[in-house]
Amino acid sequence: MQKKFYLFAKNNLRCYLLSFRHLYHSSIIFFSFIFIHNFVKTHLKYFTKLRYICTIYF
Repeated sequence: MQKKFYLFAKNNLRCYLLSFRHLYHSSIIFFSFIFIHNFVKTHLKYFTKLRYICTIYF
């Protein structure tokens, strides 16, 4: 039983690692997107002020 499970785990470890890496990258992208979204939302007044200044000067 243990040997069978070990072989099964050894065969599927690469698959698990690849899927985990994919999940890891997608979660990083997702969390960075949320962070950027919240950052922009909280600093929107500064961004609009900056855009206003830019439209005045340029």
